[in-house]
Amino acid sequence: MADINLDDQFVVANRPSTRFPAYTRANVGEVFIGPATPLTATSMAGWPFENAWRGSLVRIGAFDADEFDPSEQEMLGVFYGYIYLNFSVQRVFGVRMPGASPDVIDASFFGDANDVPPYIADPRDDSARHTEKMTETIGWALTVESLPELDEQRAEVRAMRAKRPDFSSMSNLDLFRFVRPIITTRQQELMSQHMFNTAVGSIPIGLVMGVAAALGDPGLGVRAIAGLGDVDSAAPVWAMWDLSRIVARSSELSAAFDAGTGDVVERLRRSGSADARQFLDGFAQFLHDHGSRCVSEWDLAVLAWESDPAVPLTSIDKMRAMPDSDSPSARHQRLVADREAASAQMLSMLESDPATQGQLQAGLRAAALWLPARERSKTTVILQLHEAREALQEFGRRMAAAGHFDHFSDFVLLKLDEFEPFIANPAALAPEVRRRRQWHNALSELEPPFITVGMPPPPSTWRKRTVEDLPAMAAGETIQGIGACPGQATGTARVITDPADGYKLEPGDVMIAPGTDPAWTPLFVSLAAVVVDVGAPLSHAAIVSRELGVPCVVSATHATRRIPDGATVAVDGTTGLVTVISA
Repeated sequence: MADINLDDQFVVANRPSTRFPAYTRANVGEVFIGPATPLTATSMAGWPFENAWRGSLVRIGAFDADEFDPSEQEMLGVFYGYIYLNFSVQRVFGVRMPGASPDVIDASFFGDANDVPPYIADPRDDSARHTEKMTETIGWALTVESLPELDEQRAEVRAMRAKRPDFSSMSNLDLFRFVRPIITTRQQELMSQHMFNTAVGSIPIGLVMGVAAALGDPGLGVRAIAGLGDVDSAAPVWAMWDLSRIVARSSELSAAFDAGTGDVVERLRRSGSADARQFLDGFAQFLHDHGSRCVSEWDLAVLAWESDPAVPLTSIDKMRAMPDSDSPSARHQRLVADREAASAQMLSMLESDPATQGQLQAGLRAAALWLPARERSKTTVILQLHEAREALQEFGRRMAAAGHFDHFSDFVLLKLDEFEPFIANPAALAPEVRRRRQWHNALSELEPPFITVGMPPPPSTWRKRTVEDLPAMAAGETIQGIGACPGQATGTARVITDPADGYKLEPGDVMIAPGTDPAWTPLFVSLAAVVVDVGAPLSHAAIVSRELGVPCVVSATHATRRIPDGATVAVDGTTGLVTVISA
């Protein structure tokens, strides 16, 4: 590694913004945990993402397009290989947003941390014209009744999946030309919609939670946004539940799953029985519809369920032992009833304040539209991205077989504009790809600064990634998180850091996880409760739990490092309190 200088930004980098100079790893560090790959930084997390974010901010009315630098990325910074999110832009958003402020924005990123650089006002930040535009957007968001463009976008991506070419028969150049528009222009279009939905979706949630807090019962707000229905992140669970019922009703299929899920599909294919065919046909449809899901969904080198179905098969195995009364549908209906009761209670408490009561009614209606909309647009992005993933992994396997890559995933070490030269003469770039793997591996061992104003100090000054030892919680000790799905549950704590370890979970356990994405969703069904280290009311764990009726606490800081595996814990998904009953 003598030729690797981590202080040299020789692979991917851009300069920090002068107008918006403050950046953080908050939020973005949960998606891009390690350093960016050259492919990601020059495609999805490059100008396509930049333009998508700028477009959504202009559409909301928070900014004008000419407020941003036309030649440099500002929304995401790539400094010494690590991706940073610009929170100066978000602070200006807070200045211009009615009822918000830079402090509100900082709290959403950093909580109660006291080492955050102070907001320094710029005369350009405060803009009555933009505040007026955003007020109009808020009014529209609280009254619009449907978003047909989301269904149109979904139909277009579904059509792409249905017409997927035979990648194995395509040339390397054709594979790349198939992929390039997906991870650039098409990604930009869908991401702009998703980011708009995410920002606008926070408006009704904030309104409902704010009213609940003012009424003295924040738990009412949590209950009033649960069980909304039509949430795409939860859809795979319903499909897996139906498959689990097929297994549970068949002695042959039950015996096959009893023998282990590792090769159960192959064994059922050899069987050829009617029960086996019914399950295999259903599972094939499941992978067609939901095979794009995986851990780190933005990472094109990760194997999705379509290629590695271990997680859904393990989940089906767990679900088959559950009674029909524990179905996701039954749980969801109980949440619907509780949501309606909580909403009615809040509205009745405001009978003497008709103005606020009207605002709450609008917020409740809008939440039911915008929360599923956010999940719909994100899932559509992932569905489209998966088509690029499958093509690129075919390319990577070919290059590895030919000896140009050490591993099929090394395609992510090429920049977007290097693919065609590499395809023409792979031997010329192969040494550079190996050098970048060394660079990426070395950077992955370092912890970049969490916050930076301007360029961070060079990697030679960073500390090694370490996991600090924390004292285990004893009986009676608590962690105060944020209640994300109402309800109380007591069960055995199982610390799970990878969804592939879901086989360790038993029905009725409480899963303690660092955070979750859709790859974790199948594990939720059999659980008594979910507790995650990080997250917010709009994070994945919160949204899915509210659809499946699983009490959930997010932002339970260091829960995975403090709650002993095997301890008995009580979880209150309404108040956010997690208590160790016995260790």
